[in-house]
Amino acid sequence: MTLHLRNCLSTSSSHKLFTKFWQRQIQAAYLSNASNVEEELGSIIRDVEEVDKPLGYKDKYFLASNHPGKVLSKVPLPDNLIKAAEAELKDALMKDLRKKADRLERHLRGRHPPPSDSVARELAQKYEEKFRKSSVNIEYLSEEEQIKYENDIVQKVMGKLKKRMYHWEPLKFSEESSRAYLLARLAPNYSSLVRIFTELRSRDPCFSPDTILDYGSGIGSTYWAASNVWNLQSIFEFVNIEASTIMSQLALRLLETGYKDDLDRLKRVSFRQFLPNTHLTKFQLVVSGHSMFELPSTEDRLNTALNLWKKTDNYLVLCEQGTKSGHRILMEIRSFLLDATKDLPDTEKCYVFSPCPHQVSCPRVEADDGTPCNFPVKYQSLLYNEYLTETLSYVVLRKGVPQNSEDLSWPRIVRDLQHKRGHSHCQVCTGEGTLQKWTFTKGKHGESGLYHIARKSDWGDRLPIELAKEEQEDETPI
Repeated sequence: MTLHLRNCLSTSSSHKLFTKFWQRQIQAAYLSNASNVEEELGSIIRDVEEVDKPLGYKDKYFLASNHPGKVLSKVPLPDNLIKAAEAELKDALMKDLRKKADRLERHLRGRHPPPSDSVARELAQKYEEKFRKSSVNIEYLSEEEQIKYENDIVQKVMGKLKKRMYHWEPLKFSEESSRAYLLARLAPNYSSLVRIFTELRSRDPCFSPDTILDYGSGIGSTYWAASNVWNLQSIFEFVNIEASTIMSQLALRLLETGYKDDLDRLKRVSFRQFLPNTHLTKFQLVVSGHSMFELPSTEDRLNTALNLWKKTDNYLVLCEQGTKSGHRILMEIRSFLLDATKDLPDTEKCYVFSPCPHQVSCPRVEADDGTPCNFPVKYQSLLYNEYLTETLSYVVLRKGVPQNSEDLSWPRIVRDLQHKRGHSHCQVCTGEGTLQKWTFTKGKHGESGLYHIARKSDWGDRLPIELAKEEQEDETPI
């Protein structure tokens, strides 16, 4: 059950819900694992109107610190993955490898997609016009001088383009660079996917994929993450698509070392270099993690995304680093797939399951303020042997049409909260597709539980709130 602001903001006595005292009583009862919670608190719960349960969710009570909109924010690495990585790196010169891993990490974070041909032509034309205006009149030049003049213009334009345009190259891996990638990116990639999969499992507990396709599988982070969230021992098929043979061999060694006592689970794991052409074979979960930057053009990215969408029976998960470029690429794909499937039958349509609480254009893109929509996750770094923070941008798309029971419209916190004495400020993305700044105060929202939920929420969490219609129309901050 969600919180209705129209009811929670009411100050009439009929809508007073829980005092701070009774919240402490509930918390104490849960923490002590008292067997007679129902008996002790039954009279309190019965006094609360069913429609106005401040901390109720599907007829269960939860603490504000564990409300149903919470997402995983800190992800440790499993012991068998750490041991597998250590075994792979035991013969490496760690001092040199750390330097390479640092350089690779900086390169990946500053990466941009390749510029499109239309952008390159437009920029080249702009520079050519500029250089011709500042040059001599070619009518007074000889034929030989005109040829030299045209060559000079071409050289000047190409020189400007090299300075101004991003020089994109696909990643190429050797044995050494693949180990540097392992050291730099295994933990953040794994943690990002675990965070996404954990929320998916929490919101759709009946979903447990039997078939998974991982596009751009790299060193196998998706398998490790899915294995952590769901039990993959009985999985029917797990297909890894990776163009680099060196990376696939490294991923396989990690799996064989990490699951050396349970190698039977790897019998259904396969590696391929290219996506299968047929769409007859469907997968319950299709994942593309940190791989769209490897495609040379916007057209290739959109065609690949559509190809992946046709191969899923249920969910498509796309994830990139939380940079402006990463967010922009995902929003291009999101808009493209929503538009491409809108006229298809309901079973083939596409809707956004997460993180957006709406199905319209991203308000960050509409604002065009250079700020990406991203979310933090703490990961256990192999490079520095401590917990660091990675920001990720992602989108989870699902086949079908939205169901009322999915709570898709819960607002999501999109920036770090500011907690002051007696009040909390948070910026949220709402079900109407707008960014709003809300303030929860202890005096106004304390009794309803909203204030305590806000105090215990973090960047990336969803707030279990449904705005009343008049609140949505006014769009006034709380």
